[in-house]
Amino acid sequence: MMAAFIVMFVLLLATVGLLFYPWSGRQRVDRNTMNHMIYRVRMQELGEDLSAIDETQQQKLVDELRLNLLEDLPESAETAGKRGGVWVYILGAATLTLLTVGVFVRTGSVTRVMEWQQVVEQTPQLVQRVMDSQGKPLSREELFRLALGLRTRLQQYPQNTVSWIMLGRLQMVLNNPGEALQAFDKARGLAPQNPEAQLGYVEALLHSSDPNDNREAQQLLDSLLKTNHDDVRVLSLVAFNAFEHQHYDKAIGAWQLMLQLLPADDPQRIILLRSIEQAKKEQAATLK
Repeated sequence: MMAAFIVMFVLLLATVGLLFYPWSGRQRVDRNTMNHMIYRVRMQELGEDLSAIDETQQQKLVDELRLNLLEDLPESAETAGKRGGVWVYILGAATLTLLTVGVFVRTGSVTRVMEWQQVVEQTPQLVQRVMDSQGKPLSREELFRLALGLRTRLQQYPQNTVSWIMLGRLQMVLNNPGEALQAFDKARGLAPQNPEAQLGYVEALLHSSDPNDNREAQQLLDSLLKTNHDDVRVLSLVAFNAFEHQHYDKAIGAWQLMLQLLPADDPQRIILLRSIEQAKKEQAATLK
């Protein structure tokens, strides 16, 4: 931001110089000197050509030459220049400065840049709040700001797997499965064996509207289920996918297996029991 202001200031000074230098006092003095030179040359020419003209006509020609070349400059070069020249330059420079600053503020997105810098500064605090399970949940606006801060951080540290995973989770919460899929895919590329990256990638595929993504998710789920059949997170994705495709028996089986794995006092058990009951109702409705 500071560099942009410095460049703008230098360009503004250069523009002011280019605009007002041709009208400076030095230019007027040069013109006055030029007129005197022309006057002397013309007088020499007249001295050679006026031999056949009477004195009255000669004096008239000399007076006209003096009026045209000598008597038109002193007022503009000295008196008028002293009276109004400086203030004209100051007013012109001030007007140009205001116009430049106004256009820069209007088209340069200065406000947005300042807001972005503020978001970047707040990112560590927002990350701490997300990691604190006992703290106050972030609002939707704060989630958007955290996602922006993480993207900015990842521009500087693109090898940070944890930040890619966190960005993917945020995009899922914000209902942006496409961007979440890209973030989890980056994390999988950096850490292929990371379970959080794998599960996040599968979940993003399941929420995609592309049938090819759904098929890929099913293949990955089948592979994960073979090696992680007692992982509650894997079973949860299996149940969700089965329920969405009206495979109610498979969904009910996955939820029942989750009930066996969860502790007796786990609050998720209530949700699972409701999900099983809903699946049974949907299954009964399809059999009628």
